[in-house]
Amino acid sequence: GWPMQWNIFVSYSSKDDKRLSVDPSGWVTRFCNDLEVAVPQAGGREVKIWRDKKQLAGNEYFADSIDEATANSSLLLPIISPSYLADEHGWLKRERDGFIAAAAGTGGVRLGNLSRICPILRGKVTVEQLPEEIRPLNLTHEFYDDQGYDLPDTLYKNRVKDVAATIQIMLENLGKYTAPAPPPKRNSKFVYLASPAQDVEPKRAELKEELTRKGYSILPNGSVPVTQA
Repeated sequence: GWPMQWNIFVSYSSKDDKRLSVDPSGWVTRFCNDLEVAVPQAGGREVKIWRDKKQLAGNEYFADSIDEATANSSLLLPIISPSYLADEHGWLKRERDGFIAAAAGTGGVRLGNLSRICPILRGKVTVEQLPEEIRPLNLTHEFYDDQGYDLPDTLYKNRVKDVAATIQIMLENLGKYTAPAPPPKRNSKFVYLASPAQDVEPKRAELKEELTRKGYSILPNGSVPVTQA
């Protein structure tokens, strides 16, 4: 499996997780909970989601823990909304930049024609308002209607399923494009075959072939120059 500590880092404005008095939870909390259920249903793979649940104020921002989380996440899901784009303290840009920088060391942000950044459109915004690195990405995961209102339950659940299917594909491709090659096996068995006279060189070649089949490394490497007796 993929060695990252978290499969998904959810980057969002805390304003988008404020709940109305009639709601049991905020929108982002509900979305993350639903996604943790929907992704395994889409392809069998369990996922671990990291998000800042503390809704920290400006002087309580734990920069180190956020940096660690972005560096140890396979995918980034920014929850795009007017509040996200306002980014009052610059934290959300820092999360994007941190993720992109960390991804450069594990195969990059692109996975073929896919991206490890999957924008979730929570509120209505224009493409021109989006950060430059998000504009060219898949912008189909919209969670609002034509008027900008929240989707009814059935449509919401279908969109969550769409996101879950996308995540499964991204995680599968992540392994294909970024899985490190296994280190070459080191052979601790060496045999030195001295340079022979020309008339016994065929015997040396035969012996070298047999030792190689048995797992020995032959020194010196390459062909041995033949000298006249």
